[in-house]
Amino acid sequence: MYAPPITTLEEATPEWLTMALGDNLPSGARITGFDAIRIGEQVGIASALYRLTPTYSPEDAGPASLILKLNLQEGAVHDIIANRNIEVREGLFYERLSDQVNVRIAEAYYVAHDAASNHLTLILEDFEPARLYGMDPYVSLEDARSVLETIAIHHANFWNSPGIRTPAFAPVTDSTDRKEDARKIAEGLSVIKEMAPEAEYLQACIATALTFVPDVPEKVEVPRPYTLLHGDFHRNNIAFKDDDEQVLLFDWQLTEYGVPAQDLANFMVSSMSMDTIREHMPALLDIYWQQLRRHGVGGYSRRRLNRDLRLGIALLISKVSVLLGAIRDDVPSMVNNKEFLMHADELAKHYNIQQIMSLFPWLLRVMRLQVWLQRILGR
Repeated sequence: MYAPPITTLEEATPEWLTMALGDNLPSGARITGFDAIRIGEQVGIASALYRLTPTYSPEDAGPASLILKLNLQEGAVHDIIANRNIEVREGLFYERLSDQVNVRIAEAYYVAHDAASNHLTLILEDFEPARLYGMDPYVSLEDARSVLETIAIHHANFWNSPGIRTPAFAPVTDSTDRKEDARKIAEGLSVIKEMAPEAEYLQACIATALTFVPDVPEKVEVPRPYTLLHGDFHRNNIAFKDDDEQVLLFDWQLTEYGVPAQDLANFMVSSMSMDTIREHMPALLDIYWQQLRRHGVGGYSRRRLNRDLRLGIALLISKVSVLLGAIRDDVPSMVNNKEFLMHADELAKHYNIQQIMSLFPWLLRVMRLQVWLQRILGR
């Protein structure tokens, strides 16, 4: 029987769960009840997550626990992501691409989405008892190595893949109203000045972005190399299985095609200490780059990776300022705090990001030329 998508926990009855799990249960098995607890409230902004602990007839007929994911249906968060086709993007990822992914991701037992209403319902594998970072601010150096090796394998798998270059996975920075984007960035800058007045370099970077954002095209064509980005690549969307040294990735709601180093920039800004970045980032980038080469990526220089990383940091800073300006009260505490902003300020200064910001209008023209030449040459 078909289980329709739901939007609230109250709609998740034992009968509905039984229908939703379908072939994931043995013939004749059913769910007779379940306990539910809300999880991830401090780190997520677009979805409500629940850990369900079902009881089965017969006993132990299915997974001991499940994750139910429902997108939010109202508020500023809903409005900003609905305009960018983000709410149903994770459902499209599971339907179209998950079977091609070659790293460990949460298995989807049920996927239902409706673009017209922006409804998404997922029932996912629960990674418990995997190791999670929770609200710990930074990952260890050993975990950082493992994470970069894993994301390199994923990136290599989708490197320049035409199958991901579709509207469903278009860059989330595409926009039909750049003047509104500029207004949100200006609001975000005001928030940063209030919350972290000492972060003067970060403020200067964002002020530089404001000089050109209104003139950015609605759609920025991404030249090769591009790949399938996780899009929200930080410590709270990663789990670790220490017994078999697996890195597990989840929450693909912001997945998009784009410059590969954007995921690295996201991870650095959100999940790595400046001590680790200063002392070990060159070696960690070597690990990432070598893993790309080991998995078939050619023609991508180590120098190009350095350049792309700086571009990725600049793009991420712009995204953070938009979030703070548009939905300050709903932004997760891991971003909406002075410590994070001071960390972003230090990182931006370390990589001289204001220079990249000032060059961005020129970079956009170069990227358009690259796309044109790649189409003409068929490369």
